[in-house]
Amino acid sequence: MPHSAAMAQAKKSKFWPQPWWMRAIDKKKLVKKLRARDGDNCWRCGHAMRFDGLPNIGKYRTIEHLKPRSQQGGWALENLRLCHIGCNRHLGTHTPEHKEKMRINVGEG
Repeated sequence: MPHSAAMAQAKKSKFWPQPWWMRAIDKKKLVKKLRARDGDNCWRCGHAMRFDGLPNIGKYRTIEHLKPRSQQGGWALENLRLCHIGCNRHLGTHTPEHKEKMRINVGEG
């Protein structure tokens, strides 16, 4: 079955599990909601983030999962925060409690 035929079959069937390319999360909408809820500053360090330009700059925003996806953390808004790329990498896959401690201790010495 050619790729386009498989995609057409997946769109028609109610029982066929949706392939990954059809389950893509609309991250722009998520960022808009998170920005309205939390503002324009990084959750971890509190400094301003960039929402335009190249996504590989240090101050660009990323979506941080308080409970990591590797620990069955989902895409619910309560589990998501906006962070700089570097802050997100620093938080890693720690537990939400540890991430909160890492956030509070920023700038204290």
